[in-house]
Amino acid sequence: ADTHEAVGAIARISQTIEDVNSYQTTIASAVEEQTATTSEISRSVTEAASGSASIATGVESVAKASQSSMHGIGESQRAAVELASLSARLRDLVGRFTL
Repeated sequence: ADTHEAVGAIARISQTIEDVNSYQTTIASAVEEQTATTSEISRSVTEAASGSASIATGVESVAKASQSSMHGIGESQRAAVELASLSARLRDLVGRFTL
């Protein structure tokens, strides 16, 4: 009877060991999936950071072009004022001639 009980206990222990092994396999699989997901998230974050850097560079280029355009507009305005002044002076000089 004692041997029979020992055999039953060993069988239960074996079943418990098999259950623990199954749980460990499931946990290892979940950890592996989590690692793969974390790696994908990391890659996506790196790509997003790279995209943000490219956008920042583009915005900086647009700002420089805008500043250059503003400088050109200022020069054009000064030239227009000078041209208007020369035109008025020329009109005055031409008005002095009589036929």
